[in-house]
Amino acid sequence: MLRRLLIAIGLALWCTAPASAASDTAGPSFDCAKAASEIERTICGDPQLAAADRTMAALFTALSTSAFGEGPSNFIKSQREWLKDRAMCVPLNRKVYSSVAECLLASYKSRNIALAQSATFAAPEVSQAVLAKHAPDLARIQQALALYVADSGRKDEIAGLLTPSFDHFMKEGAYGRDILADMEITKLDDMLASDNNFGLGLKMLGVYGVQDGEGALIPCTAVVRSPGLMSAIGPIFGSSLDSAVPYTDCSEALPALPKLDALDAAVWANWPMCEGTIRFSSYRSYSEGVDGVRLGLVADGSSYSKYLKLPVDGVKAQLVTETVAELTAYYRSWLKDDPETADWRARNALGNMLNLAHECGG
Repeated sequence: MLRRLLIAIGLALWCTAPASAASDTAGPSFDCAKAASEIERTICGDPQLAAADRTMAALFTALSTSAFGEGPSNFIKSQREWLKDRAMCVPLNRKVYSSVAECLLASYKSRNIALAQSATFAAPEVSQAVLAKHAPDLARIQQALALYVADSGRKDEIAGLLTPSFDHFMKEGAYGRDILADMEITKLDDMLASDNNFGLGLKMLGVYGVQDGEGALIPCTAVVRSPGLMSAIGPIFGSSLDSAVPYTDCSEALPALPKLDALDAAVWANWPMCEGTIRFSSYRSYSEGVDGVRLGLVADGSSYSKYLKLPVDGVKAQLVTETVAELTAYYRSWLKDDPETADWRARNALGNMLNLAHECGG
């Protein structure tokens, strides 16, 4: 019932009804007879935009269940944000685009590529069709990732998919190549030796091996199934390149955590000004910590005593307390923790996140 309600609310945001990307209907996912805005009328009058809207509706619907395999995802939040951005095609399109339609095509392309990467496991056929059309490098990487998570023993198939991007990385990514060489990863076989190595390899391919002009994403579903793949998203360069490593969609793909979102916003709002490009490493470390909280990841032997003593500018103690309570209930619901374990996990995961906040590197 909850899943159906989420789909209905999400699709209603743009007056749509569920539609398949392979629908025989020429129109978009909503009723053009009720199109009231310039954007809706433009979509109804352009077959490419109508097809892009149908595809987006199909991807969004497929992503309604969380990466835990149950419960609602939080894609509805990012969808609302994207709709606000899409609306700017009317007042701003003349500054960058020749028409509203051209602006909308770019907006739908970017959104569908992001949703398609998220839907690698939830809707593989639609996902691959979108990525093969708009971002072939990402299509191969996502297909290889799906194969690896399903059966890491299929090394020949996985290697075949990754070879073009890996070869480009080895040719162009001297700095990254040296970093992996220090970790004894010098060829594809080394990358396929473990989850950690595979994640490190994906990190480099996301920075150097994608020539599509789009950012690489590690679907949260993949990390839930293979936690070692978290190595794909953390910093490694100690420079601005850390801002280009793959990101996850865990904030969208997992159930909503409004208190954690508020705490995260408070941390960012009060982060002191940092100098030098190494600051990007600190930013990525903190973001990785936030993902770790959503996933319930806790370091072995950790203790939250340091968390209790940690002052973070702009973060109220009451908000931290409320976030611990929210996380405790979240871990009980989705990770099936008992009350004591859930509380311990909440305090330790949050403690790790806050200890990474407000660092500038160096």
